[in-house]
Amino acid sequence: MNNHNDKESSVHCDPNKIPGWNEDLELAFSAYKGPYTPGRVALRHKTVCEVLVSGAVVQAGISGALLKIGK
Repeated sequence: MNNHNDKESSVHCDPNKIPGWNEDLELAFSAYKGPYTPGRVALRHKTVCEVLVSGAVVQAGISGALLKIGK
């Protein structure tokens, strides 16, 4: 998930506040460089997901390419 806030790059947003976040997810997420924020998909609608991030729930659109991969 791309976060436009440069202060929160990588996993510095306290992923311990994300339900179910664990060391395996932390390790997998550490491969991504850039201004990304970790999150977990809580609910999927057709083309929008509700994603749990540190202290909030955000909505994220699903790209057409990702929809094709998921089928």
